[in-house]
Amino acid sequence: MEIYMYVLIGIVGVFIILLMGWFIGLIIVTRKRNHDYAEKVAEFNQLKNDWSKVRSEADKMYNERIAEFDKQIAEKVHGIEELDAEIVAHKESLSE
Repeated sequence: MEIYMYVLIGIVGVFIILLMGWFIGLIIVTRKRNHDYAEKVAEFNQLKNDWSKVRSEADKMYNERIAEFDKQIAEKVHGIEELDAEIVAHKESLSE
């Protein structure tokens, strides 16, 4: 019976060694995936920051362009108002 005990202890020992190897492998894979995930999160945050900068610049350019158009429209409206005032003044001078 003693031989069966040694065989059983040997099988249990091999099983424990296999479990330890599996556990160590699991730890290594988990750490690698966590590291990869952290890199992807950092890359995503960098892309998000870059996008925010580009969006901010685009908004700035858009607002500048709108302000330029508003200024041009205001100048055109002022010119039309001046022409209307001249026409009214000319009509009044003709009526007299």
